[in-house]
Amino acid sequence: MFMFMTPCCCVEDEHGTLVEVMPSVIDDAALGEDVKQDWDEHVFDEKLKTMAEPVDLAGAVAAEQISKEPEAEAAPESEEALSVQGSVVVEEPLLFQRTTFDVDIEKGGEKLGMYFDLLDTNICLIKGLEKGFPMDKWNQTCPEEKAVKHMDRLLSVNGKTGTLSELIKVMQDKVPLKLHLQRPTELQVSLVRTTKLGLALDFNDTSVGVSITEVNHGPFKLWCEENEVSIKAGDRILEANGDKKPHDILDHLCKTPALNMKILTWP
Repeated sequence: MFMFMTPCCCVEDEHGTLVEVMPSVIDDAALGEDVKQDWDEHVFDEKLKTMAEPVDLAGAVAAEQISKEPEAEAAPESEEALSVQGSVVVEEPLLFQRTTFDVDIEKGGEKLGMYFDLLDTNICLIKGLEKGFPMDKWNQTCPEEKAVKHMDRLLSVNGKTGTLSELIKVMQDKVPLKLHLQRPTELQVSLVRTTKLGLALDFNDTSVGVSITEVNHGPFKLWCEENEVSIKAGDRILEANGDKKPHDILDHLCKTPALNMKILTWP
């Protein structure tokens, strides 16, 4: 068994704010003894094989753990349409539909050729496909609306739901497979950080963006209420002010008053 984690520490940002960073742990034992042998075939992330060395920063960061909020910068004139709280920019109502589709695969004894994001193994997010394997071949012949894409969420296999390790076990069966998947919806969120964000976050060095683990009272929740959408635990912040790396996203969320974010949600 190998484990990746970093010790708990406190770092100080440019405003003198202390931020407590808790360790994030990826433990392959959570996948179960029956799945370990198929780690390379079904998780398929070569970067994971080189992650034995501790990473320098990875963890769950709650906005409430910031002991002193930085002073908010003055909003530019273009933001005069902000609400009284000065925290939400709303251009028009957002309407979302749950988009799901099915994939029927007969794979025999070979692997499907899918990479999964391992940050939250309670959900199954597809990180990529391996060329030449059944899922890649499916994409070459299927209708466009049924092509499996980056960050699609695997909901069930042959009618069975479960965690990543549980669904991997089902996909090992040498039987025809029916995969039920869901497309993500992309949100553009713009707000001014004049108070606590109300978010708890998690990430690691190989994760796609930063995962939201809690949404509490604050600008994010207000934005959701005014736009009648749900940003919830399990959703991902892909970008913050144009930066995509998890460390850079976190840095903006901790230090930058004006935030422009790209968020993926699965309604």
